[in-house]
Parts: sequence; structure tokens; C-alpha cells
Amino acid sequence: MTASKGYNNPFLKAHQKKPMPILGTDTKLSHLQDVANFVQPIGYPGPATQAAFDALNQHVVTDMFTNYCTGKKSADDAIAEAVKRLKDSLSKFK
Repeated sequence: MTASKGYNNPFLKAHQKKPMPILGTDTKLSHLQDVANFVQPIGYPGPATQAAFDALNQHVVTDMFTNYCTGKKSADDAIAEAVKRLKDSLSKFK
């Protein structure tokens, strides 16, 4: 934690004791000590699989929101494209 200047948050609860190095001493960052309560691991609610990481690395969900928010696609079209891309990721890793 200290060497990364607070960027690498521990994912094991035993390492999340407060005050955390860096995050616990900076009032602007102290709320980040509880970030584990608000994020889910890749693949949630299922396991972290190669397909889940592939979808993350291909920015499928980010692109879906970007395409809709920038007006490039309707909500239905953006979702349909994301579903196709997610299925492509699943088919790569049986």
C-alpha cells in the first residue's frame, strides 16, 4: 500500500484494517478505505473466468455505455452489440 502510494488496495479482508497506509492518513482519500464494500470481482456473480477477463479487456460494457451516451447507438442497439460481444468472449473460452 505504501509503496504504491495508495493505488493498490488489498482485496483480502485481513489486509483492510483501518487506518490503511496512505488512505487512512489523507482526509481526501479516507473514504476509499471502504471501496471493497462497493465493488465486485470480475465475473460476479459467477467466477472470475477467462471469458470475464476477456470481456473486461475488450471494454464491452464501457463501449456499450459510451455508444449510448454519445448518441452513436440507441439503447437497444448498444445492448444488442454488447450481448454479441459477450457471447463472442464466452465462445473463445469453453
